Amino acid sequence: MTAVHSQSRAGAPWRPWLLAACLVALTRFWHLGSWSLWYDEALTLADGWHGSDLSNPLGYALVRAAAALWGETSPLALRLPAALAGWLAVPLTFWAFRGVAGDRRAALAALLLALSPWALYWSQNARFYTMALALGLAGTGLFLRGMKRGSTPRAGIALALVCLAALFHPTAILLALALLGAGLVAGPGEVRRVAARLALIALPLALLAVPWGLHAVSRWMAAKDTAGPGSALHLALSTGFLLTPPLALAAAVGTLTAWRSRHPSRWLLLVPILGGSAAALAALLAASSAQYVFVLLPLVALAAVWPFAEGPPLARTAWPLLLAAPLASGSVLYFTSHHGERPRWEEAYRFAWERRGEGDLLLGMQASVGEYYLAPGTTDLRHPTTVAWLERTQSHAWKRWAERERPLWIVLRPAFLALWKPEERSELERFLREHCRLMKRFPISMEGRDLDLEVYYRGREE
Repeated sequence: MTAVHSQSRAGAPWRPWLLAACLVALTRFWHLGSWSLWYDEALTLADGWHGSDLSNPLGYALVRAAAALWGETSPLALRLPAALAGWLAVPLTFWAFRGVAGDRRAALAALLLALSPWALYWSQNARFYTMALALGLAGTGLFLRGMKRGSTPRAGIALALVCLAALFHPTAILLALALLGAGLVAGPGEVRRVAARLALIALPLALLAVPWGLHAVSRWMAAKDTAGPGSALHLALSTGFLLTPPLALAAAVGTLTAWRSRHPSRWLLLVPILGGSAAALAALLAASSAQYVFVLLPLVALAAVWPFAEGPPLARTAWPLLLAAPLASGSVLYFTSHHGERPRWEEAYRFAWERRGEGDLLLGMQASVGEYYLAPGTTDLRHPTTVAWLERTQSHAWKRWAERERPLWIVLRPAFLALWKPEERSELERFLREHCRLMKRFPISMEGRDLDLEVYYRGREE
């Protein structure tokens, strides 16, 4: 491993790639407060100020600290911890992997992470995925250094640090399990021996954590829809879409290349496979989405750049550029036509609010978001009072208001209606068609996702 590292340091240049990665990663702070909040971000505010029994205590603590420092719960203040962690993850990617993969591979992996619109999105969200990613990378780097030295105590402390990232988001456990599993399954001699010793130490600790784990799993299953093979398929397809097919294909090729070359660090490239497989099994229990494997993204990037980090100069330059181009174009679209990949909830709710008459009622999907914008200073967003709920879990609630003569303003995202039961969806669509006027659409031009919003009005005369 040392020879690989020294050869990379003396070979093809890597510093320009790392510098470019750190500069590109500054986009995490561009338009940070511009995009509308969405439902999960509103819940970050609600639960951070009013919640208990939180599974992400470190994340909520950082968000509260940022809001206190900023002096307000603005979108920028709420998202700042995620943006800082998202930027920090880029140099941490280089630092974590350089000792086992070489400087050039590590720098190129950092660049792909910096360019990824998926990483950009979570870096501009008042959620905790990039925080778990950054701490997980710090632990991964220490773990790999401990493995390189054959030190069980060093590797064990580092693995505990990766597990600690679960206090930002529980999905960090996938990374810890996959690192340990990959070392056991495919690590070279000393790596496998250290991993085996760690597994023996971790087993009784894992048994002690079973009650906490069962509690966390039961809460997760209660909050999600029932799932099965369809959920696992959705996890795979959504992950491939957000990674981008070129990056996913390149990662598969890179893993096979490393395996055929019998590179001593090839075991590391099994981590995304093992972590993704564990996530797919979890998806059989409860509905899962791609963000649950987001913590594995730097390792996918490392696998993608693996084959062409060395070799002919043309390949060394052309391959990173080919991988970077679709990611860079996706990030450009993120800031332009994709509108931060957020529905325009703020605009839609303000449009209806500014035109309402005295006594008009406002109903809407993601009512907590409407409450955030229309009742400034409110933090208990799980219990909105300004906006009435219009959700599939309360699909009959709108009928109580529709039966009255009171004028109604309705803000909805049509794509969400696909999740309603067919008869309930048809009933609402018929009411909108026969008794309401479409006042305005708030479209977003984005392939693969429908983020459009619509505002309807039912007056007394309708």
